[in-house]
Amino acid sequence: MLKIEAFFAFSNLVLWVLAIAVLFHKTDLATSDMAPNTVTNANLYYFSWLGLIFSCLVFSKMLDDKHPWFENLTRRFNLWGLLVLTSIVSMASGTNWWRDSSCKTATTTTTTCKNLKLAFVFGAIVAGLSLITMMAAFCMKERKNIMIFWEAFVAIVGVVLWASATRRLTQPNAPASVIGNLYYFTWLSLLVSIMLLWDTIVEKFKPASDSNTETAEVANEEMEAKSTPPPEAAMPETQAAPVGETQV
Repeated sequence: MLKIEAFFAFSNLVLWVLAIAVLFHKTDLATSDMAPNTVTNANLYYFSWLGLIFSCLVFSKMLDDKHPWFENLTRRFNLWGLLVLTSIVSMASGTNWWRDSSCKTATTTTTTCKNLKLAFVFGAIVAGLSLITMMAAFCMKERKNIMIFWEAFVAIVGVVLWASATRRLTQPNAPASVIGNLYYFTWLSLLVSIMLLWDTIVEKFKPASDSNTETAEVANEEMEAKSTPPPEAAMPETQAAPVGETQV
């Protein structure tokens, strides 16, 4: 049953990735070509993204629960995967808008073209560092002290870069000042980076007693289970009569 579920979860994820690619890069069914990243069909736009997000959550949850590779990973692992997704979408949206705005053939570089380059450059940097963090999480499961410093560093880079990009891309008359992929995923990238930074700071500086509470509780439960004697077997209601006696 597990193999069947994994197959359908993975197939669903692949199909939604292809659907998003077709909807936003090959057609103008959800967004307008005349005004890049502007939503023209809200239902198709929002529910397509929700389909992809929930497909990712289902597949991630299945791997997290069933696959041994995902044991002992930090709870931030899924957030790093989300940051990879939001950064790549921002990078792709900025690249498409840069191409559609004729920035490549322009004789002079406009402010819009400069700002669109930020989405590409910052998205590539943060997505690359986040992927490295996810791979390091597999290789350094037992070295949590080193990993927490690396995660904090990458989260700081993400916050600084996406805060700068958000300020320049979403200001009035900027490329991401209109509702669309670039607007949403620039803000999402910043918010996820802040969440990761906050989580690493909390984990690093929380008291040692709090960090060992769960381990102590598990140890106490195991000790109680070992010290508790096994239940005595119930005596049968009727016993055979001794030899030489008549059973009534």
